[in-house]
Amino acid sequence: MKKKFQVEFDANLCQTIDWGGNDVIVTLVKNKIVAGCNFSEKQTSTETVTEYEGDSGTAVAWSGNGVTLAAGTESGLVQIWNLTKKTLILEEKCCVNKCIVTACSRGKISRRDFRDNITTEVEYAHDGCICNLKYSPTANYLCSSGEDGYVRIWKGDSCDPYMEIEMSHPVRAIAWHPWRTGLLAVGEGLPTTGPLSIWNVNTTKLEYMAKSSRQVAIKSLEFSKISGELVCAQWVHDTQEETHCELLVSGGANHVVDVSSQGNGYITSLLWSPDGEKLGTAGTDETFKIFKFYQSKEEGKRKKMKNYGSMAFNECHTTVR
Repeated sequence: MKKKFQVEFDANLCQTIDWGGNDVIVTLVKNKIVAGCNFSEKQTSTETVTEYEGDSGTAVAWSGNGVTLAAGTESGLVQIWNLTKKTLILEEKCCVNKCIVTACSRGKISRRDFRDNITTEVEYAHDGCICNLKYSPTANYLCSSGEDGYVRIWKGDSCDPYMEIEMSHPVRAIAWHPWRTGLLAVGEGLPTTGPLSIWNVNTTKLEYMAKSSRQVAIKSLEFSKISGELVCAQWVHDTQEETHCELLVSGGANHVVDVSSQGNGYITSLLWSPDGEKLGTAGTDETFKIFKFYQSKEEGKRKKMKNYGSMAFNECHTTVR
């Protein structure tokens, strides 16, 4: 009798960590927001930004300047922090920047534009929890993925529906190409032999579907802003009925340039350093690992990924707030 391959699907894990332009990583640990910096093989500094009482964090995101941090909570609060001054700037019910977009566990998308103070809501964007929400680099499109197995594309400035992709399983892994406008990578969240698809959103056409001889679930996707290579964190069930995690780097259709085995726990999030030369991975072992993705940007050449450092977020004591 074959062993059944089971993968735990956690809808919002990819939203619980972010790497800011100031080279500070923030993540959610139980009821705390924890910040880490000064990464090296010997030492890493961490401190607690805030600790919630009777509530818990659900998502964090840096602004582009690496100064302000947005955080969402289980009770529906949106907070804006200035981590340079270590102060809470804003706290209000689920709907700063010019606009802020939130996705809710019951399938609702809210977009608030602070320039004209208008809030646009899509009440039933998905049937159930929204797993991921990402603007395209030019902000022309907003992509949402849900546990209902749909990936939906919305007009970036109005949240009007534009395109719908039906997948076989819940989807948490989505990624926009940094300069090829409208190119979107989508990964199946549960095991399948066709785990990855690349879509041209401008033409609404499928460009490429990856096939595998193994059962693969994709947990996270990110394009390199330097080379455009696609990094895929995948959970693999091979023919020997063993499960393991892989980091796969693709330079194009059927062109794998690097594969790294990452053990038995799966990776929940991929993040780039501000300069795009280092890659961070957060996994179910509660450890953030940093790889030197590029040894040199000269002529666009890259060597194999090398382990650069790591930090554990399960022991943090200093409180900022």
